[in-house]
Amino acid sequence: MVEFDVEKTLKDAQAIAQLLNINEEEAKKATGTYVFKVTSVTRIEPVQINQELFDQVFGKDVITTKKPS
Repeated sequence: MVEFDVEKTLKDAQAIAQLLNINEEEAKKATGTYVFKVTSVTRIEPVQINQELFDQVFGKDVITTKKPS
């Protein structure tokens, strides 16, 4: 769990709105301590553009090159 005071952590209403998933008017009124529970962690890694990727995305041997036909 992550606990923080929204007023001390962020000053910008737009950033608060985005973090709390509320509109900016609500974010301007947001005060106090918030607690977030981390339910999942994901990681995105760049992938090589090759036949293995084409097969995974489009199906086996449907696409064989990244050049337009």
